[in-house]
Amino acid sequence: MATKQVERGIYMTATGYQIKCTVKGVPFNTFVLGHDNLHKARSVLAQAKSDLHQGLSPEKQEVNSGTSTRSLQYAYDETWKHQWGAVSDDYAKKIGQYWKCITSFLVDELKLTRIDKVTAKHVDEYVHHLRDFKGNSGSTINNKLGVLSAMFKLMHRHGVISGSPEIKWQETAGARLRYYTHDEEQQVLELCDLIDFHDTEINTLLQDFTKVLFATGMRPWMEAHNIQRSWIRQDSSGNTILTVPKRFSKTNKERSIPITGAALEVIWRRSSGLEKDERLFKRLDYKWHCNRFWQEVVRPSMGWGEDEVWYGIRHTFATRLCELNINLKTVQELMGHTNINQTAQYAKATDNSKADAIGKLSGMTGQRDEGTASFQMMTNSKERSEESFLKIRAVK
Repeated sequence: MATKQVERGIYMTATGYQIKCTVKGVPFNTFVLGHDNLHKARSVLAQAKSDLHQGLSPEKQEVNSGTSTRSLQYAYDETWKHQWGAVSDDYAKKIGQYWKCITSFLVDELKLTRIDKVTAKHVDEYVHHLRDFKGNSGSTINNKLGVLSAMFKLMHRHGVISGSPEIKWQETAGARLRYYTHDEEQQVLELCDLIDFHDTEINTLLQDFTKVLFATGMRPWMEAHNIQRSWIRQDSSGNTILTVPKRFSKTNKERSIPITGAALEVIWRRSSGLEKDERLFKRLDYKWHCNRFWQEVVRPSMGWGEDEVWYGIRHTFATRLCELNINLKTVQELMGHTNINQTAQYAKATDNSKADAIGKLSGMTGQRDEGTASFQMMTNSKERSEESFLKIRAVK
């Protein structure tokens, strides 16, 4: 969000209140974290003005030393302004959550407030905290480290710090590349009825949500969970499409996804009677419905582990398109990737695609028929040999 003046000397930022004032030519600049701390911001400002009028340096503020520009909060606000200001609402919310996690450890636990005081050792301790105490996966830890990394890089580029601490990125298990077969898809849809939500409508809503994910490849929580009636449109050929607004897209770009079959039926049924800005799946809660369903029903019933996740449905959509030999550029546009290299990873070799490839290769050279004939000849030869052997034994 843009900086907004609340009152003289106090400015609201994305995460709290920036306090600025100048008394007798001496500037004061500090920050109070949290939008619920306006009263504290006023108190800090009043005390600072009083101290400056008496020729004193306000508490915890090194006047004219440039301390404020080296604070973690300043680094975060600047990175937000230069890098994250235009991201989607959901992505911005996620960044805010990662920042809260950073401040709870570096500021509250380690008492670090300046970015130039954060060392590689502190970053290692943060990783240890996330992995061993919070139980975060490698990919989640890397996402949180990504926020720190962006702050270090921007402050280094602006000359605030002389260099960035080394960040040891965590190994990931590759779970995000898992894809599901058609039989597994059907089983997951059937399992939606087995969890007790004390409201069967939630079970049906969960099943409909899952159908849409398999049919569209949408990002589950950022996009599909936010589908509104206004997203449903028709293209120039009269086909029904879902248009994902750029503020809900990870890449901040609008994209259109054609919908057909079961998903089309779900979309029209769920949108009936809704206002344009109403969400189709607003009653579906990630933690209490989706996560519980996957942890308590899907994984135990399917014998799945950590490699099988909700996001695998998105990978399944892309993999199936690649199996059908859909142009990779088209797959990229449907998936909403900025780089086609992201899309290329889905062109993986599945059992069906490998068998089909060998079948086509054999068909080109006639080897499949020759192989079948050779096998048949070997079988016949073996049968004749066994028959001759039995005759010889009968003579003896």
